[in-house]
Amino acid sequence: MNVQWSIKEDDKKALGKKYLTVEGANRNNCEACAPLFYPISNIRQAGLYKLWSRCIMPTTASDSFFWRISNDGGKAFTPPAAAHGGDLWEKWHWKRPWEGIQLKKGKANILLIAERENRTKLDAYCLRNDGKTPTDEEAAAWFKENRRRVRSVEAQQKLTLIWGQIRQL
Repeated sequence: MNVQWSIKEDDKKALGKKYLTVEGANRNNCEACAPLFYPISNIRQAGLYKLWSRCIMPTTASDSFFWRISNDGGKAFTPPAAAHGGDLWEKWHWKRPWEGIQLKKGKANILLIAERENRTKLDAYCLRNDGKTPTDEEAAAWFKENRRRVRSVEAQQKLTLIWGQIRQL
């Protein structure tokens, strides 16, 4: 497959001043062929979580990606779920049309993000179970406090920030 994740500098206020985007996605040929894997920090409370993405989705051809969850350290994943923007926006925005992510207690949970459409811009993810919407200020403060604990992926020039803090009720 000719799918290429890349890191871009941002002039639209991405967290960390960079964002992740993808080119070469073709879901008619292969769904979720170039995934990025994110180990989820220690889950203290098993249960249902909601996935938030801080993103820009400027066109109907760039308003989605796939996500999957593993609760066993990456041995098995849920089927690919399409994360649709359902709207178009040109500024960084927290979006959550994706509910119902079951996480187990412990460190065996892994979030997988993969291409579905081209040019979606992603700069942070957040899993929550407290019913609140993440804010840019809250994310920036957490990144500053946890600079050494933030997990990133850098495989074949694939890099993005992950907001590893799980919000507890």
